[in-house]
Amino acid sequence: MKRNRIWVGTVLAMLAGSCFAVKPPDIKTAFAAYGDDETMPGFVSCIYAEGETRIDCIGYADVASKRKISENDLFWIASNSKGIACALVLTFVDEGKISLDAPVEQYLPEWRDIRVHGQVPKKKPTVRMVMGHRSGLPFFPSMPISQYPMRLLASKAVARGLDYEPDSEYRYSNWGIDIAVAICEVVAGGEPWDRLLKRRVLEPLGMNDTLFFPGEKEMRRMATSYRMDAAGKEPPKPITVDQLTFPYDRAPAYPEAGGGLFATPLDMMRFCRMIASGGLLPDGKRFLSEKAMAEWTGVLTGRDSWYTFGMEAHPAKGTLGHGGAYGTMAFANWKNNTVRIYFVQVAGNSPASKERYETWARLTWPCLETPVKKEEGGKGK
Repeated sequence: MKRNRIWVGTVLAMLAGSCFAVKPPDIKTAFAAYGDDETMPGFVSCIYAEGETRIDCIGYADVASKRKISENDLFWIASNSKGIACALVLTFVDEGKISLDAPVEQYLPEWRDIRVHGQVPKKKPTVRMVMGHRSGLPFFPSMPISQYPMRLLASKAVARGLDYEPDSEYRYSNWGIDIAVAICEVVAGGEPWDRLLKRRVLEPLGMNDTLFFPGEKEMRRMATSYRMDAAGKEPPKPITVDQLTFPYDRAPAYPEAGGGLFATPLDMMRFCRMIASGGLLPDGKRFLSEKAMAEWTGVLTGRDSWYTFGMEAHPAKGTLGHGGAYGTMAFANWKNNTVRIYFVQVAGNSPASKERYETWARLTWPCLETPVKKEEGGKGK
């Protein structure tokens, strides 16, 4: 019965909110039947379209205490960290300190000894390849992801070797993003990459609630992470982030580029709006050059993937976005200056959580898709 009410709400919301191609839909109406349902963790929806931001907070950040979810809550954003880390690299590209097509060994001398199954690779791995998951690196050396500094990870990659010839195939790899920010440390004279990220990316974008090591104060507004029962028979089980060391702010722990960040939905909106505006800051000043944005929004990885620098790109549609392991999703469209964000903290792939996300996605896709222009004479779709 509840599912039927959700679908009725979805239809009403689409009629009310999707008459224009990029008008924010009425999420509250669509999920009215969800209400205070304690069988699922809550979520935050943020939509930016036609100069308007719509935020909807549905359900609980913590089911047991019935603490309502908020756009100011902290979430582990997991692989959404990748795009933010790559933005740091692109600031150095803009300054001429890093070249995307330079071999990694130009910045990390130990990579002169990189091998593929003991053999010298036919192509030298480049900065572009490590950010686009085509360097030959596997996912990561070992869990948790926060146990190594970046320069040590660069050395471990040489000791481990590559799994395939660089640029011959796509293989998703946190490790490649870590190599990219290790290069940033080198060209910045040894300054730790997390400090570079704060100074060069987070502060200019106003992302003051994006961090690696939430302490006691930050934990009070952390959205609880849950694991969902795939069969849908058990209530959500509270968990800690299994890819990080808990407590998150205790040593030894290191800022990891491929998935180490925590952030609020509002901070992720700030980041995505920079992308959607073509690399501009809120005051209109340029954050990344048009050339850097063109590189970022182009497809780098060939026919087998749409992956670019830490994010997935679809140039024909104008979209750039990514998801995180616990359900955070963020998408920007640089052709029509729109953003849509869905934040939740759910591990696993239960039918209920999948259905809810798909309902949200159906509602919000018009806010991201570039409107099709009519042809002369009234033709067109």
